Amino acid sequence: MSEMADKVEVLSLEVSDRMMGASRALCSIKFSMDMSSRYYFEQEYQNDWMDSGGTCAFWGHSFLRIVVPFLDWEESQSARFKALVDPRYVLGASIKGKPQHVPEEEIADRIESYSTNFTWSNKALYTWYKPLGILTAHEGKHRVAFMRTHGNKPIAAWVDEQNYPAAKRIQLIEPARRQDEWLALLDGRYLQVLQRPYTSVALLREYGVESFRWHQLKDLPPEDLVRDAVYQRRLHKIQETIREADRTLDLLELVAVVSAPVPESKSVRLNLLMLDNLRFEALRYARWPGSLLALSLAAKLVDGVFELSGVDEVANGLFCAASAMAFAPMLMEWRRRKST
Repeated sequence: MSEMADKVEVLSLEVSDRMMGASRALCSIKFSMDMSSRYYFEQEYQNDWMDSGGTCAFWGHSFLRIVVPFLDWEESQSARFKALVDPRYVLGASIKGKPQHVPEEEIADRIESYSTNFTWSNKALYTWYKPLGILTAHEGKHRVAFMRTHGNKPIAAWVDEQNYPAAKRIQLIEPARRQDEWLALLDGRYLQVLQRPYTSVALLREYGVESFRWHQLKDLPPEDLVRDAVYQRRLHKIQETIREADRTLDLLELVAVVSAPVPESKSVRLNLLMLDNLRFEALRYARWPGSLLALSLAAKLVDGVFELSGVDEVANGLFCAASAMAFAPMLMEWRRRKST
């Protein structure tokens, strides 16, 4: 085989022992979830935890993104390099098979290949979140569980280095009420919801991130305003994309929107004729005052011939009603011109 692990060293994670312990524990949880995937109740529990429907194990990056806020916030320009990687610090994914599915006679050869072979046909491609001391597997994700099961021998992998915000730039915000969400604040401006708060807090505290209550932080908008914005934009739910902006609330933008001046309200007198596309059908409308006028004339005729009591008053009333209806449109038109 070419490109064997002759002079390649085991990757040094370069984090504290406590951070290594937290990362190793998180990878162990993922390994256990992978081993219980595809079984009915275990898979449904995993789907609940990931807040996503599935029939198998989830990718390591998807798993880590639920736990770690601002995971891909920083851009990395590092060149890909070869390294031997301890599988206990890698989030893999046993999607199409598990270690027990490998035939006994193939185990030794696979261990040798996975631990020494860097060729492209046998490639393993991992992303190293260096400040957190943890890696996610893209290619070569199944071999993580396999090597863990067979002695934790380091994996020969190509590694991309990914940065993460310094601990002092992040603040965890503990809710005052139990039913509210934990929040993570970056640079005093960008806000994300912790989807799995206790796991996230446990990991980030080992990283050096501190927790606060809202009232302990300065220069922030009212908490109720921020939480309302979070709920309106549904940022308390796991987003369908992996863009960090899609799960982030910019507090400066929120304050700018809230502080924008509202135009002063004015009282405006309106009538039906001022509505757009309103058609006033004069001939159709004229039927009613015309009918009242005809009834008024008929009543006058009856009163003149038979001289019945009260008929004259009825005739006058009908005539007045007809007149009112006839002049009403003209009055409305005059008032419209006066108001404008």
